[in-house]
Amino acid sequence: MQGHGLIGGYSRLPQKARLFIGMQVMFAGVSAILSLFINTFLLKTYGSFSVQVIIYNAVLAFVQPGAMFTALAVARRGGALTVQRIGFVFYVLALTILCVFGNGVSAYYPLFAVALSFAAGYYYSAYSAQVLSYTEDGNRDLISGITAMVGAVISVLLPILSGWLIVTFDEGTGYRIVFGIAAVLALGAYLTTLRLPKIPAPERAHTFWRTLTAILGDRNGRLIMAANTLSNCASFTVPIYVTLLFYNLVPNEFLISVSSTIGYGVHFLGALLYGQLVTGRNRTVYSVAAAVLVTLPCLAMLFGLNIYMIMVFQAVFGLATTFMSAPVLNTHFKVAEALGLHGESGPEVHLVREFFVTTGRLLGLALVWFVPRTNAGAVAVLVTLMMTAVVNAWILRRIDRNEQQRTEEAV
Repeated sequence: MQGHGLIGGYSRLPQKARLFIGMQVMFAGVSAILSLFINTFLLKTYGSFSVQVIIYNAVLAFVQPGAMFTALAVARRGGALTVQRIGFVFYVLALTILCVFGNGVSAYYPLFAVALSFAAGYYYSAYSAQVLSYTEDGNRDLISGITAMVGAVISVLLPILSGWLIVTFDEGTGYRIVFGIAAVLALGAYLTTLRLPKIPAPERAHTFWRTLTAILGDRNGRLIMAANTLSNCASFTVPIYVTLLFYNLVPNEFLISVSSTIGYGVHFLGALLYGQLVTGRNRTVYSVAAAVLVTLPCLAMLFGLNIYMIMVFQAVFGLATTFMSAPVLNTHFKVAEALGLHGESGPEVHLVREFFVTTGRLLGLALVWFVPRTNAGAVAVLVTLMMTAVVNAWILRRIDRNEQQRTEEAV
């Protein structure tokens, strides 16, 4: 079969790999809708800077580690695909209820947060096993490239379409249509998993507590978990806080979706630059430079806060976010490998990390809620979040020095 580039490469992939790509693309559509429009749905229902938005995201973050813990137990009995199918069932049920009843069920938002947290936890718990089962070294980069390309297009176009639908239809009809689209995508992803080859259940004892002890008993293990906490404090909180600021100024979902899309498009550019510029030696320098760069539009907000300044901030943050977060994630895997926690221990390492990720997310939400809602308060929140990258640069250098010291001692 002939073909060129990604399209030709896709046509030569085995069926299981093509199905895996399709499932990921549909999930990207679900995520693109949920990450933005659940928050605006609550803001529209309860008003700008409503406590309900903070509670929803706090529950979403708090429940997910527990959901992933139960997912590991389910995977041992039924395999990774069973876990993921349960996750998609949660997505379909929650989104269908939102589609059918709309504002009528908005008072039950904590329950939706729990359901969506279980859905995400179960999806991601199975993902690493799927990568190993449905891809090979020879086609893994191609599959990642196709998924990233199509996912990027969906993540750009779907929020804009959704924002337009919401502002075009009155009385919450637009939100119901958007949640209906997400429910259809989740159902399509579920049906796709029914055609994927079964992944055998892992034949090993549960090692979560052993993994946790190994990580916290090591200097670099403790340091990288602190870095994970700080990194996710920023990456989780900034999009939520920016949405709150934007909606407080102009409660228009279409404009919010356009601003978010600009940020995502520039983020794609930043990821490309990161791959070209960053090495193991200069990653901390670029991380600090990125944090300083994003701080500049933050400081400009002292002189006045408007939607154009927020758009500029989102664009700059989108450009810089990979430079601030990727070094932490890459170092996380390196530390886990150095501790011998890879391969079959991978799910437990991911679960341990998730507890620290949740801590960071909750700290970020607390910062948003308790800081005064003024221009100076907005600057204080955003600058504080950006400075986590500076602290993490110091942490990553400490980890590198510790590894160098261990190498010298071993010699």
